[in-house]
Amino acid sequence: ATRVGRGVRDKLGPTRSGGMATEPSTRWVPSEPMATSDATQSGDGAQQGGNGEGGNGGTSPDDVVGLKEIRFGEVKHDLPDEETCRTVLQKMLLIRRFEERAGEMYAKAKIGGFLHLCIGEEATIVGATQALRDTDYLMSTYREHGQALARGTHPNAVMAELFGRVDGCSAGRGGSMHLFDWDKRFLGGYGIVGGSLPLSAGVALAADYQGSEDVILSMMGDGATNQGTFGETMNLAALWKLPVVFVIINNQFGMGTALHRHSAVTDLS
Repeated sequence: ATRVGRGVRDKLGPTRSGGMATEPSTRWVPSEPMATSDATQSGDGAQQGGNGEGGNGGTSPDDVVGLKEIRFGEVKHDLPDEETCRTVLQKMLLIRRFEERAGEMYAKAKIGGFLHLCIGEEATIVGATQALRDTDYLMSTYREHGQALARGTHPNAVMAELFGRVDGCSAGRGGSMHLFDWDKRFLGGYGIVGGSLPLSAGVALAADYQGSEDVILSMMGDGATNQGTFGETMNLAALWKLPVVFVIINNQFGMGTALHRHSAVTDLS
């Protein structure tokens, strides 16, 4: 953590108070909320909202409050404040150190069953969950240690679950692939590839039916896109306009098979 902090500080340079320079006025980053392709695409039909295919009801980039178009599908705004940057970095480092120790314990046969680490996916996990409100829901795959930690589940409770202890977040009954924390509205990881997708749509339907403003963030791997539940869930979510956000964490392999060997479409964005 110290080395990472020094590296960032050396790159950005110190501030007058000796802290990290996290708010340079001329630096921009693409970030959320992202303008949709319809809102940023130029050409007939993109902003007509009429008969053109891909129309978005006449919405233009200027209609999206606080956004300024820079090129297709991207927006720019100031970097987050220093406190937010530190929070994001701390969460990513926590996930990385946690996974390293979990892998060490697994190698020593201290942890039974399966163990799927999310090393290398920390930025995606933290960045996505950072946008959630306390009342929003989160579902993930069986590679979900990072999601539980990012959502706020105590590391001790997550590690205890890996060891099958009763003080684990799932009372020792779920293990690595089935973490759960209702207080944080983390509705678990699922051992079946794509198994959480229809459940995510169900949670979104319940939120919509109850008239709440709750949203569910549903994370999946690239392998889930080949499951039948993927197409069915996407269809219902679009048809019923459900409050669900799907994020594909594409690590280029589905159960050990390279993406280009198991999917005719390699751009899953």
